[in-house]
Amino acid sequence: MVFSTPMALFNAFFYFTILLSNFSQAQSPAVDTSAKPLLDLNGATATTISPAAGIATVAVGGRATTTTFAPLFAVPGAADSGATLLPNIDDPNAADAQTICPGYTSSNVLRTPYGLTAILTLAGPACNIYGTDIETLNLTVEYQSSDRLSVSLVPANVGASNTSQYILSSDLINKPAVDLDSGAKSLTNDLGFFWSNEPTFSFSIVRMSTGDVLFSTHDTKIVFEDQFVEFVSPLPDNYNLYGLGEVIHGLRLGNNFTRTLYAADAGDPIDYNIYGSHPFYLDTRYYEVNSTTGELNLVTSGVNEVDPSLEYVSYSHGVYNRNAHGQEVLLRPRNITWRQLGGSIDL
Repeated sequence: MVFSTPMALFNAFFYFTILLSNFSQAQSPAVDTSAKPLLDLNGATATTISPAAGIATVAVGGRATTTTFAPLFAVPGAADSGATLLPNIDDPNAADAQTICPGYTSSNVLRTPYGLTAILTLAGPACNIYGTDIETLNLTVEYQSSDRLSVSLVPANVGASNTSQYILSSDLINKPAVDLDSGAKSLTNDLGFFWSNEPTFSFSIVRMSTGDVLFSTHDTKIVFEDQFVEFVSPLPDNYNLYGLGEVIHGLRLGNNFTRTLYAADAGDPIDYNIYGSHPFYLDTRYYEVNSTTGELNLVTSGVNEVDPSLEYVSYSHGVYNRNAHGQEVLLRPRNITWRQLGGSIDL
């Protein structure tokens, strides 16, 4: 008998414990991959041969056993080092699409039972600033209910090869449609759609009961490329905007704030994009009521500057940009700029 005493058994157990410990270390990507002896005790040797290849040889008392195991990939340290990029909004030398691009001109404007349709064509040479300009767009305006209006701009030439780039399927994200009783209700819709070709195509959405312009691309250009879409709308001073999630931020959005809508697997960074992408904002506006005439005057001063002796009313409206591409929303003191990496304009 080779091991005949308790001490001999203990020595054997201790020996194989060390042997197994060193063998497990041989599978770690952090160890030296060159072949070398791990243990030599009374002629018994355990040797690893290229852990990256997943081969180990154990020799005990002159008898060798070769074992294979799954190779472990070691992530190189350089994997954490990405390209140094300067965001467009922080680059003073970045090309300005509003200055360079030509905008569009509308034609063939036709009334429909629920709104209108038109064809938009580039108003000048393509700028191709961050992609390739789409030469022709289809405009569709729908009064979908008594309090909902849809404005859609889609490339005219959409086929099997590019449908998924520009058209967001209703199977993925529900698309609001015309209500069954919209024909009767649209006559009382408080939202008015106005358009112009001067100097290029623009449109405005007006709350008819107050005359307040809720959304307008007037004096700006609609930029529509295969990898870059931009449109701008003015906002009143000290505006009250809420939404544009998902983000951990104060309830009221600031007027010098940029929101990135790009779902990320991050749980709790402050002011950064996280799990969801919700391209919707709520705009609440307060009005001072003239006690004599009942006229409404928009309040643009700070909330701490109102007169508690006067009467105020508020109106709210929402703007939903139905788009699943990466988006960037620039909130600035006088306007809001939407930028997206693709898709259509579906408001």
